Amino acid sequence: MHSHAFTEYMRYIEGNDWASVSRLMLSSGNKLADVGAEFLVAPCNTIHKVFDLVTAESPLPWLHIAAEVAVECWRRGFKRLALLGTSLIMEGDIYSSQFERLGIEYRIPSRDECKRLDQFIFEEMVQGNFTIEAQRYVTDLIGELRSRGCDAAGLCCTELPILLAHADPPLPVLDSTRCLAEAAINRIRESLPSITSSRCVGANMDVQVGEP
Repeated sequence: MHSHAFTEYMRYIEGNDWASVSRLMLSSGNKLADVGAEFLVAPCNTIHKVFDLVTAESPLPWLHIAAEVAVECWRRGFKRLALLGTSLIMEGDIYSSQFERLGIEYRIPSRDECKRLDQFIFEEMVQGNFTIEAQRYVTDLIGELRSRGCDAAGLCCTELPILLAHADPPLPVLDSTRCLAEAAINRIRESLPSITSSRCVGANMDVQVGEP
């Protein structure tokens, strides 16, 4: 397990310096490769913006969080996902490219709604403040996207599953971090019959760890 400080990541993300974000990810990947990791996962959705750049230089393969959400969506037969997260996630191509690959449609809130959700995430949830107001807002967003034909909601920000842990959202939800973790566990299980000694290492921001 290895992670650089969240504040260090945010400094580069807010400065639109994605090359430095990729360098941080590669730094963690190289350290973990040196101690015996066999593959890598990044539970942070946002840093997947540089996934292709990182994997091109990485000493180890990575699992893609959006790809795992798309696979789980397809496996469960959902046709149109309500995509919720930061504005960068909702309005960017991190998820859209993976959904298109499997023929899954998606919908996002309006621009103003995306901005308001961003405020809840960065001004409250990231600080550990999960309010009833934010919970109601996100639940209402899911309801609105259900009215636009969505049959499931993707919680593609690590804070959103915490916010809705005791809520009753109007659609089934897919927790992106859980989808990624389950994919990592399945990968380990698949390797066990042919491996006598295996080690998978990961991080809070960059990779997640499991010891079979």
